[in-house]
Amino acid sequence: PLLLSLVSFGVLTYRHQILQRVDRWFRREAADHTEALARLERGLRSARTIRDISGVLKREIERAVRPKSVAVLIVDDRRGQLLSLESAVPPLRKGSALLDLLRSVRTEIQLSYRADGPVAGLLPPGDRAWLAGTGFGLFSPLLGSPGTLLGVVGIGEGINGLPYTERDCMLITAMSGQA
Repeated sequence: PLLLSLVSFGVLTYRHQILQRVDRWFRREAADHTEALARLERGLRSARTIRDISGVLKREIERAVRPKSVAVLIVDDRRGQLLSLESAVPPLRKGSALLDLLRSVRTEIQLSYRADGPVAGLLPPGDRAWLAGTGFGLFSPLLGSPGTLLGVVGIGEGINGLPYTERDCMLITAMSGQA
């Protein structure tokens, strides 16, 4: 019992370092956030259109956090919906409760795309179907200078099945802010 107590105390004391090593082992190659931001900045300098910016942002998020799915959805003011310029993601229609929710937040938001999620259960069936169809669980807004919503980055769960870390979420927020 004394040996077990000592081992338990050691694990509790070095829990943070042990968890970091386990994460690195499962993720194999953790994202270098500084390098990811530098690649994004370089790509954005050569971008000329909204489609170019969207493509660069999508590519660099895919490289950095390796999600199963990612799309940049741009606000279409004429139709009042969010639509993707390069992905086969269906548009998020006007009058959607999810669209209203995304317009009201100014930072990333995590939603479970499964029907048993706490927020998803409150959404109308059309919004739940859209979430389930896209597989997005993390949204990061693209804000204009006066704080208006220009678009949203929708990100699915990671390929490895692990949840995104706080550092990953901060990286996604920084990348969205750059775009």
